[in-house]
Amino acid sequence: MFSLVANAGTVDGRVMKQAATLRDSGYDVWLYGLLVPGSAESEQAHGINVRRIPYFDSKKVSSRIKATALSVFGRNQDLIDQTDKALREANARKQELANWLNEKRERVYYEAANKATGHFLKKKYKSKKQELKNLVAELEAAKGSVFYYRYYQFAENLISHRFETLPDIIHAHDLMALPGAVALSKLTGAKVIFDAHEIETERTPPLPADRKQFIKELEEDLFQHIDEMVVCCDSAADFYFDIFKKKRPILVMNAPDNRFLTNTAPPGHDIRSQSGLSAETPLIVYTGAVGLEARGVDKIVQSLRYLPGYHLAIQGPRKDKFDSWLRAIAEEEGCLDRVHFLQSVPQDILVDTLRTGDVGVCAFQDVSLNHRYALPNKLFEMAFADLPLCLSNLVEMSKFIQRVGNGVCMDETNPSAIAEAIRHVYENRQRYTLSPSGKEALSREYSWATQARRLQEMYAKLGRPIAFPKLMA
Repeated sequence: MFSLVANAGTVDGRVMKQAATLRDSGYDVWLYGLLVPGSAESEQAHGINVRRIPYFDSKKVSSRIKATALSVFGRNQDLIDQTDKALREANARKQELANWLNEKRERVYYEAANKATGHFLKKKYKSKKQELKNLVAELEAAKGSVFYYRYYQFAENLISHRFETLPDIIHAHDLMALPGAVALSKLTGAKVIFDAHEIETERTPPLPADRKQFIKELEEDLFQHIDEMVVCCDSAADFYFDIFKKKRPILVMNAPDNRFLTNTAPPGHDIRSQSGLSAETPLIVYTGAVGLEARGVDKIVQSLRYLPGYHLAIQGPRKDKFDSWLRAIAEEEGCLDRVHFLQSVPQDILVDTLRTGDVGVCAFQDVSLNHRYALPNKLFEMAFADLPLCLSNLVEMSKFIQRVGNGVCMDETNPSAIAEAIRHVYENRQRYTLSPSGKEALSREYSWATQARRLQEMYAKLGRPIAFPKLMA
């Protein structure tokens, strides 16, 4: 089977957990991801064959490959086709300019017949060089701004790849990978699974109206060609059932793989020790990407104003601008010395790393339907680390707290209310420690073993047909 995702692949915990589960179930798993700086085109990762392809590639493809890639875009086919022609013409012009400059370089500087000719050639050379520079800048800007074209280019590059084997099932993670999955299924007869990590039309920050309409139409057109759909929470299943219509999507939550839990912080990864804190110091834990306001980490930092003596450890992937942004807020609140920015750790030790905190907090803001329905992996990671939780008072998080009973929901928009919830949970930690029934519910309903079983059952129903390729590139 093929697993497709529009990132490097191995960095995506959901993708890798599923790939490992299917590998252990006897499937020959090939993961096709995105070639990004620092990643290899080909590697083996945990027994999984990983291959990576670029988003944009100006290489020529056969008319059949182009037609197949375009055909899956339904109502947006003309839009994609026009954009593709314009970008390819610009790429051709870029190559033409580059060739001219290479031919003229020596003549301009070393072989001018006389001073006047040399001056003319040099001036023309500089003019053409600037033209090329401008064109390259325009092309790069177009690649980033032509939102919808990335879906097509990824699909075209995928199906023009020379595969070492062919799939019987193609599992597309997120919408960016789905056009390629559908196009490849047309060439191989493979069945298609769409795994919606997000509600695509409701991403954060909100999409402009034209992009949202493109996504809506693309989903409706592509969903006619998929065999199964997977989502991360019940609310997303309800949302997509209205669009998919064939059947209710399969629920596979973002639970951590609890097979690797040791119930002890790994050596060198005790967040309390890393933060330089004593056992008596109240320690709040936030894990996951930081981003800007939508994740509410700024409000968690601001809540420290009302929590003298409490410290906050932030563990997760960040870009420097996010650290700078949060540091400025912490400095303004007078609590920078109580905020600890820790490095990410591998997924297989993350849960055990979190164990030395006192309270886990997740303050997603209700800025989109995607956030309102969020049931993020960080929630499960903190729960399996036995941390009592303070969560946003949103649909899925509220349901989780009611079911498991290991924390409270709070007004995620108000730093004072966040502080009140944190203090209450910290001072009543025994009350919010998982009870035997809570542990049983967490393990039975939310463990990766349960999610893996659903995944395996779905694959078993699809069967394992032999794909007879019509013709590959």
